[in-house]
Amino acid sequence: MEKLGSRLGWATSHTVVWLYALVLATPLYYLTVTSWKGNIDIFSNPFSLPARWLWDNYTTAFEQAALGSALTNSLLVAGASVLLSLLLAIPAAYALTRSSGLVSRLVERGFALGFLIPGFAALVPTVLLAIELGLFHTRTFLVLFLPATSLPLSVILLTQFMRTIPLELAESAAVDGAGERTILTKIYLPLAMPGVASVTILNFLGFWNEFLFAHDPWTRS
Repeated sequence: MEKLGSRLGWATSHTVVWLYALVLATPLYYLTVTSWKGNIDIFSNPFSLPARWLWDNYTTAFEQAALGSALTNSLLVAGASVLLSLLLAIPAAYALTRSSGLVSRLVERGFALGFLIPGFAALVPTVLLAIELGLFHTRTFLVLFLPATSLPLSVILLTQFMRTIPLELAESAAVDGAGERTILTKIYLPLAMPGVASVTILNFLGFWNEFLFAHDPWTRS
């Protein structure tokens, strides 16, 4: 009975996972096949393969819609913002992990309070600040602003990952003469790489899909 139950659970879990993967792959399939269709074919046969493969659609997108500039700009902004967010969040999470007491708890709760502030609530003051600093309509503004919006989630997630690392490892390294920077880079960071990867993916997707503040910023550096 136990073997039968384990096999049934295995089959059920795998079936659910593959069904979920199919649900996620359906929009990607639709997007891909649609890119080779004409307007009439898109609406008449939305999920079928193209009756006529229109490879010129990509040329039109790059020439008339400036798709190349848009993709390059999005990669630059998202990549630089992810890098800056990690450079800020990793040391902050390490400090919160290694600290104890009232101050560290207040700082961590301060980051948690960042979840309560919706992005659109900061739209007007953020735009006014960007104009005052001469950064409005620039990539520099987005690279500085987007990591600030992701710090609450990044710091909280990385802190929880780092807290799963045994303190004995850091204590042993400290006894051997390792400083805080060495403990962070040689012990905590390698062991917390799953958390770093998760934060990287979440932030990149969030930055890539950001439309409220990003409006043609590639016109200026």
